[in-house]
Formats: sequence, C-alpha cells, structure tokens
Amino acid sequence: MPAKISYRREMEKYMTKIENEAQYKMAVARVEELLPLVNDDTPRDDRNLIELERLSNLVADYSDEHFAIDGPPSE
Repeated sequence: MPAKISYRREMEKYMTKIENEAQYKMAVARVEELLPLVNDDTPRDDRNLIELERLSNLVADYSDEHFAIDGPPSE
C-alpha cells in the first residue's frame, strides 16, 4: 500500500508528462483503479475525479506520441 501512496503523491506534485513505459503502465493501472470510484454524478472537485482526469490526459498524450497509428497514405 505505501507504494501506491508515494506514487500518488509523486504524480500529484511532479508529473506533468509521462516519460517512460513504466510510468505509463503505472498511470494506466491507477486509471483503472479510479474508474469505478467516479460516475456522472461525481462532483467536479472530487479528488478521485481530478486525479482520473489528470492521469487520463497524461496517458492519452503518451499514447498519441508513442503508439500513434499512422493515417492513410498521402496521395
């Protein structure tokens, strides 16, 4: 349990970009933990929702940069 707490504190204070695959995997795992804790009725100022939105954006940015699927070839 302490590893999750220290990771969460690190993420909240310092992470503005996922730098490597290990951070990406940790962020995805945390997103999966947070998803069942929020729903459409969750207040916008809820800590879990804030963390979920922040991590989801970081995961999406990393995915776009490292796992992007090329579009159709140009003519």
